[in-house]
Amino acid sequence: MITKKYLSESLSEAIETIKKEMGQKASITATRTLKVKKGFLRSAKKCIEVTAKVDESYLTREQLVMLGAEVDLVGEKKMPDPSDGVRVSLSKEAREQAHKAQQQEQIERADHFKKEIEKEAAEIANNTPEPQAETTAQPPPVKDKPVQEETQEILAGIDALLKEQGIADDLIALWHHHFKKMSQGLSQDDLLNECVGFFLDRFIPFETNLPKIASFGGPAGSGKTSLVLKLAFLIKKQKKKVAIFTLDGNLGVIEQMKQAASKMDCPLCVIYQIRSFQNALKEYGDYDHILIDTASVSAKETQEIEALQKRLVQMEAPSFVVLSARDIDNERTVKLFKNFEVLGLNFTRIDELYTAGIVYNLLHKARLPVAYFGIGTKIDEDIETASGERLVSVLFGLQDDGQMG
Repeated sequence: MITKKYLSESLSEAIETIKKEMGQKASITATRTLKVKKGFLRSAKKCIEVTAKVDESYLTREQLVMLGAEVDLVGEKKMPDPSDGVRVSLSKEAREQAHKAQQQEQIERADHFKKEIEKEAAEIANNTPEPQAETTAQPPPVKDKPVQEETQEILAGIDALLKEQGIADDLIALWHHHFKKMSQGLSQDDLLNECVGFFLDRFIPFETNLPKIASFGGPAGSGKTSLVLKLAFLIKKQKKKVAIFTLDGNLGVIEQMKQAASKMDCPLCVIYQIRSFQNALKEYGDYDHILIDTASVSAKETQEIEALQKRLVQMEAPSFVVLSARDIDNERTVKLFKNFEVLGLNFTRIDELYTAGIVYNLLHKARLPVAYFGIGTKIDEDIETASGERLVSVLFGLQDDGQMG
């Protein structure tokens, strides 16, 4: 005889599973209602545990293996070869005896099963548990946790997730302040939706049109030049005219830009002084957009930063700051541009972002809009308009359908 316990949301669901694994000859020996908690964000959920059993003689070899039973019988009761698809056979007398015992057991429990099903139906209809009979021998019933306590458990789980993602303590405290304004007793899904909405509000999209002349600055290794080339290609796909100016004197960077600009049939001008910019502006002044790639900045080169600011003021070119989404020094970089006319931020390597704390902590302090995300290495396609949904999906591990992963 093989016995196994099944845990399901309803008795009917458990019975269907038992039929699939044990067959029609299986019998249920016991049932009980449990509260099961799955995951640190999950509240306890009502389930039913069903114990079932079946005689081995009614099972195929595959079913026996699936149920974890021994498939080799001793003496004359040998298991047939699995390739023949024959059921396990015992003696005729033993089979009839087992069958009679099975029928008797089912008859004895018929009333019990009927009562269990009626009890479950009544609980679903009334949404209240059936009252227990008063007996002195029974222990006091276990009470559900107060709504406030359950809410605090869910909130603690969300806090643990935010800390794991590197969210700063002051931003978590702001989330707590937001939460206190809401009514208590929210369900887990409602509370998670509120938290998702809170972090969506931390993101400010760049909603104005890209200006005709815009410069892009950032530290070395931020992907600044690649983002300018990707944005130029995006503008070209929109059937608009775009020219690229570079203030970077690095020969390797210039060669990289020449090759990319040539492939997309886009003019590239190397600007060494303000007169060069004025001449290039006259030549390409009728273009829809002029993108200016600046030299990389460093906190140690204050004179170069001041010189770059002066040149951009002369060019009347507002700036976008380009940052790697995985760079922990982004806050320091943004401070370097505090005296520039900064329109917004752009983040590269978003596709490599596994913890969203670096980006959210910066957005919380800088409160600047975000224009574009770089999401790969391909110049001709790996750029997208920045969105809060992309960051929230990283923060909460959401799949494309918005469900928790």
